[in-house]
Amino acid sequence: MPVIHVSSFIRGDDRPPIVLVHGSGNSSLVWLPWLRELGERGWDLHAIDLRGHGASEPVELSEVSMGDYVEDLARVAGGLGRAPVLFGWSMGGLVVQMYANMRTQLPAVVLFAPSPPLAVQGEGSRAEAAGIAGIVRPEDYGVDINDRSGGEAMFDLSEFEVAAVRPGLGFDSGLARRERKIGIDVLPLAVPTLVVHGARDAFFPPSVCREVARYHHGTTIEHPNAGHWGVVASREIVKELAPQVNEWLAGALRGR
Repeated sequence: MPVIHVSSFIRGDDRPPIVLVHGSGNSSLVWLPWLRELGERGWDLHAIDLRGHGASEPVELSEVSMGDYVEDLARVAGGLGRAPVLFGWSMGGLVVQMYANMRTQLPAVVLFAPSPPLAVQGEGSRAEAAGIAGIVRPEDYGVDINDRSGGEAMFDLSEFEVAAVRPGLGFDSGLARRERKIGIDVLPLAVPTLVVHGARDAFFPPSVCREVARYHHGTTIEHPNAGHWGVVASREIVKELAPQVNEWLAGALRGR
């Protein structure tokens, strides 16, 4: 099993810990604004670098499946001694949905602009999926690692925020992307679910995010100025979202 790096911040909080899962082609660095905001509110936090990403052990990414990423999350979550709240962004949002699918003991799930499950997305073209290369590059997601602005995809981040996440940007698995393209079947979650998204997200538009929330019998929070990256990596946007997410979590935990 590859070594999985986890950035943990422990404050001895009585509430369940929070485990955060990043998206495709990046690392736990995308969560820095959330780690700051949640830390100030006393939560115990564990931000994962999935295998082959960030500070985790390098692997042959072309052979990594979505199931492998779920296994990474399972190893971390299962070693905490109590069921955690799960945060997942983009691809990481689907990893969280897959893991949470049969785990009704989880206190809550928060999905940030998540990759949708098959029931929401619909089955994709297998011919198009077959055309996805073995390794996915940042450019395939509209990210320019050589541009201080980060490229078109990062329009809602400042140059400072792009610089903060840039060390974690890199390649990802084409196999995992082909699986997502075709569609991954996930049953409706049986735990409290919140979907956080941006009104200006071109990757997973508001209509898709709202449908993911409806599918899981959950609710949504929409930020009017955020795109795909801003809901996790913009300090200003996260500062505005954090009180709402924290309030929702408080209610979800009371209900459990």
